[in-house]
Amino acid sequence: MERQWLYEEIERQRERLTAIADHIFDHLEYDGEEYIASALLEGYLEEQGFAVERGAERLAYCLSGGLSTGAKRCENRPFV
Repeated sequence: MERQWLYEEIERQRERLTAIADHIFDHLEYDGEEYIASALLEGYLEEQGFAVERGAERLAYCLSGGLSTGAKRCENRPFV
C-alpha cells in the first residue's frame, strides 16, 4: 500500500517535478552558487508541507526539513 501511494503521488506531481528539473537543467549555476535551484526546491517543498530551514546553505548540498502527515513522518536529515 505504501509503495503504491508513493507511485501515485509521483505521477500526480510529474508535470511540476519535470518543470522544476527542466528549469534547473536549462539555467545552470556554478558549484556552490545554486541560488535559483535552491529557491525552486525550497518553494516546492514548502508547498508540499515541509518545514524548510534556510541558512544551511553554508554546507554544500545540504537540505534540512521535516514533514508530518498522519502516520507518515520524515525526520530532519541533512543531505550531504
